[in-house]
Amino acid sequence: DVGATPQAWNSGIFNMLQNLSETVVLPIAAAILACVMCMELIQMITEKNNMHDFDSSMFFRWIFKSAFAILIVSNTWNIVMGIFDATQSVVNQSAGVIIGET
Repeated sequence: DVGATPQAWNSGIFNMLQNLSETVVLPIAAAILACVMCMELIQMITEKNNMHDFDSSMFFRWIFKSAFAILIVSNTWNIVMGIFDATQSVVNQSAGVIIGET
């Protein structure tokens, strides 16, 4: 059972969790991310003395951070499944070593 993939172990629960992740968790995370990034942009602009010491690289940095955060949030399910696949591979390899040595 330890070496089974989440989908092979219980496909009904797996599909339910994937559906919840895509329909509930992702929109909530996107709303929180939008609030945080807007607050950061406002704080970044007002921190520079009402754009007296304005530097255009601030916006590029903010856009890069926003794009990276959106990329991570939108691919959270894939990242988690990648971690599960990597650990499953390690468990399957170690099971072969354990069975071979005992």
